[in-house]
Amino acid sequence: MELFEAIKTRKSIRKFKDKPVEKEKIIKIIEAATLAPNSENKQPWKFVVVQDKDKKKEIAKISILGGIKRYTSIKDELNEKFKAMEDENRKKLLDRFVSGELFHFLLECPVQVVVLADNNIIYAVHSCSAAIQNLSLAAHALGLGSCWTMIGSINSKNEKKIRKLVGYPEDNWKIAGVLALGYPDQDPNPRKRKPVEEVIDWQ
Repeated sequence: MELFEAIKTRKSIRKFKDKPVEKEKIIKIIEAATLAPNSENKQPWKFVVVQDKDKKKEIAKISILGGIKRYTSIKDELNEKFKAMEDENRKKLLDRFVSGELFHFLLECPVQVVVLADNNIIYAVHSCSAAIQNLSLAAHALGLGSCWTMIGSINSKNEKKIRKLVGYPEDNWKIAGVLALGYPDQDPNPRKRKPVEEVIDWQ
């Protein structure tokens, strides 16, 4: 797949086929992630590939509860954000947020990739974010779908629970993202983006 086509057509996937992901493909996309730009070439990352059903379920559960807490607290803001929608559609969408249903895809995906940043290295999370972009694009180029989420780690207690689950309990590690990965079982419409003229400031 040509680079700009991959960038333009990549989408966040939240519905996956019940089909395992080949180990060779997982290795290939993580290799692409490790080629990302990073501060001082410190490569401050670890990629934990979670396929164990019980671990995936626990990570999903933590993320879902995190989503419920986060979006229940800002329900009024969400209501305002989606005010242009028809009442019934807006209610359904709000219910998905505050019930945690929005994150159920973490229960169903064949693979979760927990990306950890080494807190002892400067700009580690920034570097890992670049790696996650590479990972997402490489997955798309290989016919896979992914969705990057932080909802399980915005709360420090939940973040530590996930780190402990995957064997990195030490506080010198921080989760940069949890990615759902698998063969897509949906083709969502592209999300609207700001016109490029709106985001460029020529000086």
